[in-house]
Amino acid sequence: MGAELNRQMRALIDERGGRHGSRIFEMHHSVIPRIADMLYERGYKLGKPAGLKPKHLIVIVEIMIEQRLPIETMNLIWMEVGNWAAWIRKADMVQPLETYLKAYAESKAETANILDA
Repeated sequence: MGAELNRQMRALIDERGGRHGSRIFEMHHSVIPRIADMLYERGYKLGKPAGLKPKHLIVIVEIMIEQRLPIETMNLIWMEVGNWAAWIRKADMVQPLETYLKAYAESKAETANILDA
């Protein structure tokens, strides 16, 4: 991710991520920047942490599925997405992971049906 966004993400985690040095605080610092990296690698260059939008959530889910991550890992990442959204006052934007997984599966099934026709 861009150096400036990286700095802003770490500052956000330092401010809102809980007790410094705790296991959860360290997890925030390891997972949330990686989520931003995932978006950056797909061409989504967020200018600031508050730039997180619903389209980014869909991309994150697609990446996790494409990488064939175990559901436990997906849940951990999604929990951190929820934290990020809450910290920028957009908690309502994040739906349960299952909602996105179901929508993804349905969209792939529709595509398969179109291709089979």
